[in-house]
Amino acid sequence: MIAACTLLFAQASLAAPMKVTVSKVQGTVQVQDGAAWKTLKDGDTVKSGAEVKTGAGSSCLLKWAGGNVVKVGPMSNLTVTAEKSGADEKSKVDLKNGKVSAHAKKLGTGGSSFNVSTPTAVAGVRGTDIIAEIAAGNVSFGVSDGQLEMSVGGKTFVLEDGFLLKVDPEGGFSEPIPIPPVMMQELKIQFDALKEEAASDAALGGNDEDSDEDADEDSDEDSDEDADADSDEDSDMDADADSDEDMDMGMDEDFEDVTDNIDDILDNEDNNDIVDAAINEYITGAIEVIINLDPATPQ
Repeated sequence: MIAACTLLFAQASLAAPMKVTVSKVQGTVQVQDGAAWKTLKDGDTVKSGAEVKTGAGSSCLLKWAGGNVVKVGPMSNLTVTAEKSGADEKSKVDLKNGKVSAHAKKLGTGGSSFNVSTPTAVAGVRGTDIIAEIAAGNVSFGVSDGQLEMSVGGKTFVLEDGFLLKVDPEGGFSEPIPIPPVMMQELKIQFDALKEEAASDAALGGNDEDSDEDADEDSDEDSDEDADADSDEDSDMDADADSDEDMDMGMDEDFEDVTDNIDDILDNEDNNDIVDAAINEYITGAIEVIINLDPATPQ
């Protein structure tokens, strides 16, 4: 038993936080630093377990572990925990409010995990593209590619590719509904952009100490490169910045459209249930329809 405990302790001590990098910042994005909130900008790193929030009309990307990327929508509040022990990578997005869109790489080992947690439901991601939202206590999940292992109210089940699920504040939920084709197309555009971001940062990783050292080294190297840069390179950088800004605006619009559609779809589904219940409960008896086919009589 002593040997087993020693082994477990040794394995736990090897777990190191992975670097989480912020990019594509739009508007006001902040991280909690002690009792205060610190404004984030492109290239900043967030410590594993730190709380991040966005303001109205604001958004950002959080990237780590060479393939995981989360887009955080406006008026959102969440924490990201990411750590690595040997080949095992454990990541968790704890969404308290707002909207996120997550592209998670396929799990490399049996000990790896990627979970999206909310107050009433937990989703285990399996190399998946998902959307998650909390509004007025209601939690919504959607899967555009892959599967989610859902844990809701003591029940565990799989939410399949192409479906939406709504969980009420008490943990109740109804049958998942299919994602409409138009919305699936919007999701494809959104996740194609996120996959490009993940591919561009395929080498991203490391622990917090490495992050600080890397940041210092990168800063020195960037200073030297900036000193040697000529006007042509500056022009290229400006062109790239314009391109990135255009892409950001497009991604923001896609994000808002998709999440608005989730609300509409789920609300319409609820309304349909209400109408069906009303018809079944209150409309009774025979219904007579008279069609006048006499051409001499005004129709």
